Amino acid sequence: MSQKKGILSVICAGRQSNQELSEVARALIVQAVEGGRSYRDVAEEAGCSAAAAFKIFQRWKTHQTLDKKCRSGRPRKLTVQQIRWQYLTNNNTPSYPQCVQ
Repeated sequence: MSQKKGILSVICAGRQSNQELSEVARALIVQAVEGGRSYRDVAEEAGCSAAAAFKIFQRWKTHQTLDKKCRSGRPRKLTVQQIRWQYLTNNNTPSYPQCVQ
């Protein structure tokens, strides 16, 4: 690849190594791969791995979306309303000086 900077490298310039790619960057990756460039060249310009570029393109081919993937993890035990109720009921207890009076 030449030293010429493309729009993809400009958009991904401030990205840290563990940060997600923006939706614009993912769209440019898909456009570049569809244009005939290799995953390795596109990934090098975007500052990500070739596997990441491949996964972005495969998600585009199968689901026609550039959205971020859903995160897995344990669901919350309490709803927002339950947390709010706990906060309101537990913070309305009087302090010691108020009880002494």
